Amino acid sequence: PAGSGKTRVLTERTRALLRDQLVPAASLCLVAFNKRAQLEMLERTTDLGGLRIRTLNALALAVLNGSDGFADTGRRVRTIDELDVRGLINELVRFPRRANTDPAAAWIDALSSARLGLRDPRQVEAEFGGEVDGFAEVYPRYRRELARRGVVDFDEQIAGAVELLLRDPAVRRRAQQQCRVLLVDEFQ
Repeated sequence: PAGSGKTRVLTERTRALLRDQLVPAASLCLVAFNKRAQLEMLERTTDLGGLRIRTLNALALAVLNGSDGFADTGRRVRTIDELDVRGLINELVRFPRRANTDPAAAWIDALSSARLGLRDPRQVEAEFGGEVDGFAEVYPRYRRELARRGVVDFDEQIAGAVELLLRDPAVRRRAQQQCRVLLVDEFQ
């Protein structure tokens, strides 16, 4: 729960690793749930030089882009926002016109469910009970279009990084060197 001291415990554990275990700061990777938590962790560790404190999405984007000490992937992607995601969905899917509805919302939720849950798109389509008809066919097209444009949405940052780490041993080895010790503040 909030205020229970999780961040304090993590920063003290970090201090102990640096001081008592002599773990080099460059091999520590601290992950925060969001930007606010990241800033709080940064404030609590200003006296500890060389720490990398990121959100999970920032860590995933660094892996994808091969930046900040991660293995060069030969590509640079930029992140798109929800408005761009909606635009891309509208290019790929024809929605029936209905007043006071947001048909793209179900598609955004289905995309998240498939990627972050590492789930089969056919299963996801079935679970959405008709709200995302054709999702199993649109899903790979959506991901191919992101790749073609050299962009990722927030969920694709994570899904793409996971796939890259599983697929490419050199990228995985470099990530393991960069994050020998992974400390996670909080995830929901």
